[in-house]
Amino acid sequence: MLAQIAVIVSGKGGCQTLYNYCDENTVTNVEEFGETQIIVFPNPTRDRVNIVSNLRINAVLYNSIGQPVLQETNVNQLDLNQFEAGIYNLILTYNNLRFTKKIIKQ
Repeated sequence: MLAQIAVIVSGKGGCQTLYNYCDENTVTNVEEFGETQIIVFPNPTRDRVNIVSNLRINAVLYNSIGQPVLQETNVNQLDLNQFEAGIYNLILTYNNLRFTKKIIKQ
């Protein structure tokens, strides 16, 4: 199984660098906001998406036509068993920071 890892590193002055690469048998996505990070895995998934962060993250999952289908506050896992296979947009928020991730449900 191949997974894409994206790491955004924020430097002084607000500059960001994005690194993308694939690694076999690793399913992880890392986004960095300053000195904090959000890890979303596995992606693709069959049932659950884990969200690892030391922040109080709010999540809204949108279907392919932009309708919100799941909303959670202070979340660390989303149960996607009830949803059909497809591509979903996951919006994670913390204060005024916003992170968007496409989630593939198999």
